[in-house]
Amino acid sequence: MKKFVSALLIIFCISAQAFAYNYDPKFKREFYDEFIANYFQALQESLIREGFKQNPTYEYVATLRARLNRTDLEKMTWGCVSKYSPEQMKKSKDFTEKCFGDWSYKFMFEKNADTIQILKR
Repeated sequence: MKKFVSALLIIFCISAQAFAYNYDPKFKREFYDEFIANYFQALQESLIREGFKQNPTYEYVATLRARLNRTDLEKMTWGCVSKYSPEQMKKSKDFTEKCFGDWSYKFMFEKNADTIQILKR
């Protein structure tokens, strides 16, 4: 029975890999270039809309951007991102939350919690 379950797990793992899209390195680089630019722009615009002053907001976003480790971002998110076709990425309502939610939380509130002081000026 253990061998049967083990065999099923192996087959499942192999077939699960087939669900990933085979994107070329250029697509991946461009995807993350766009993601990073849009992420920080949306953050900045959102904070200003929420009533934070412009200069502290610009400084906060610039500090976060400088601290971004692209390799960590890619390692934490590419496994999820590569499961989606470009069309699915555009149409999915929860794509961003599924693939980037954990990374974003850790980046903003764990690794860079000290930067929030910039906004309080």
